[in-house]
Amino acid sequence: MVSRSSSRSQFSFTIEDLGDPHEYEYTIYLRQSIPPGWTEEDWETDEDVASVVGQITAPGQVTATWDGSQTPGGDPDTMPAGVYSFDIFVREYDDVADPEIGGHHTQFPGPDARA
Repeated sequence: MVSRSSSRSQFSFTIEDLGDPHEYEYTIYLRQSIPPGWTEEDWETDEDVASVVGQITAPGQVTATWDGSQTPGGDPDTMPAGVYSFDIFVREYDDVADPEIGGHHTQFPGPDARA
């Protein structure tokens, strides 16, 4: 679920692990959506990508807020105004300092949404 609180976009999702729960790191990648009639060549490729990163120590509800910066801890409200698509990538760790033991990726809108 995505909602807007004042001028900040909030992302809410639940991490479930019915097997052997561990620690998790999530990254939300945001990219401006391609406006109708534009081609990929019309679209900036690297400058319009932003991310939100966080960690939780057990499965559960996550709420992350994007401040409009391109990188976590960057200057707020520096990304262009517009419509953004996002991907959420969750990595599972025995301990966040230890190697990754699994991951899951989801996308919104889905890959066929531009067709």
